[in-house]
Amino acid sequence: MLNGRYMATIVAVLPNYYVAIITGLKIRGLIPVNGGYVGTDSLIVGDNVVMLVTGINEEKNLVIGRCMKSN
Repeated sequence: MLNGRYMATIVAVLPNYYVAIITGLKIRGLIPVNGGYVGTDSLIVGDNVVMLVTGINEEKNLVIGRCMKSN
């Protein structure tokens, strides 16, 4: 899973993070707003993204990563 790329959907926008759900696996992911999103316009709930997993938090059962918007 680490360093893997997965399709995900943004489900919440927090002040410092985007919250995504990886499609098919139903795993939560956190994407930092500053430095984690490669794009020009802000993400909104329902946007599809490609997420690169850069970390795993087993205690909270979520992944951390970077993303870019998918078409």
